[in-house]
Amino acid sequence: MENDHLRFACPSCGTNLTLPAAAAGVEGPCPQCQSVIRAPRPLAVRLEVPDPEPVRARPAVTIYHGPAPAPAGSGVVKAGKQASLKRNSAIGASVVLIGVATWIMLSPGKEKAPLASVPLADASSNVSHPQSSALPKAPALDPALDPRIPPEGMDVRGLIQESADVLKNFLLAETLAERLPLIETKTPREELEASVIAGPIPSRQRFQSMEVRFDKVGGASDVIFLGEFELPTAGAESHVVMVRKRGTQVPKVIVDPFLDGYGGRLRKFAAAPADSQRTFQVIASFFDFCNDSDIPNAASKYTAKLSEAAGRPEVAEAYFAAVSPVKERLEKLGVRYGHSTGVTFALRWNTEDDPAKPFLEVVSVQALDWND
Repeated sequence: MENDHLRFACPSCGTNLTLPAAAAGVEGPCPQCQSVIRAPRPLAVRLEVPDPEPVRARPAVTIYHGPAPAPAGSGVVKAGKQASLKRNSAIGASVVLIGVATWIMLSPGKEKAPLASVPLADASSNVSHPQSSALPKAPALDPALDPRIPPEGMDVRGLIQESADVLKNFLLAETLAERLPLIETKTPREELEASVIAGPIPSRQRFQSMEVRFDKVGGASDVIFLGEFELPTAGAESHVVMVRKRGTQVPKVIVDPFLDGYGGRLRKFAAAPADSQRTFQVIASFFDFCNDSDIPNAASKYTAKLSEAAGRPEVAEAYFAAVSPVKERLEKLGVRYGHSTGVTFALRWNTEDDPAKPFLEVVSVQALDWND
């Protein structure tokens, strides 16, 4: 039926795309030019609020948590080069969202429904290519290394279910002792004991699996979940939680990015100058300019806008020299200026350039993902 599909053109290369209606609001790569695009939401489901709830595939993967109602959808953040650019909520620059629209329902005693999927990246069979494309087709990745393609014989639905079960137990646990067997972390025990995972985590009712990726060299698979967590003051905000399965081991929650984001470690570090240097795993978008004239040598600086979660306003800005090992490293890793990505990097407070104007400085970049 006509209303069962979305038909639209890629804004970058003009390729005509046809997707299931359930893919509305899902991000993924254009099969022709590989630009990250968002499938439009039909006007019929548009709400009179800034962030409309996208059409979702039917709920799946049942786990338990309290009776709170499902939250309104997470959002789209508008931006522009001189303020904030439209954010791409992918967790790694080299990793493509594959749109496994699976809900983790946090309610007791319900049977598990079949997993649903709306594969934006697999829409090439419904693509018609225009005669005059503005951009050449990007070279295909080697299937043996492509993080979007599961290893031969892998049960992806089983991986998502197993990861959801671990996330369920992580969320329902009320003490650090209960969570320690469920997590993977480099954080010292004494710091964990003072963190948000040492007690109950006030989360909302549902989590959605947003991305699955496969490290075929390291033998690990990651499932990225997006959910809403209640704030100490009021309201809630979206955060991602990554669950990793190494080989045949039981999946573990990668807890350090969660502590940097929802746990507030980035916000605390950025609040006031400190002597220490620290590594964070957060969301960042990089820009090849600096608009803040208070930053020493601003004309020769690049900017990193730092967020605790995809699609959230930045918590802080950090800077690095336009001619520096950091800039060379970012471009070697294939950074896309103006696009958000998960990043693992070291920050420090620079108080030497101008003691009266301290600023956050990017010291080094380990990866454009959270694998380190």
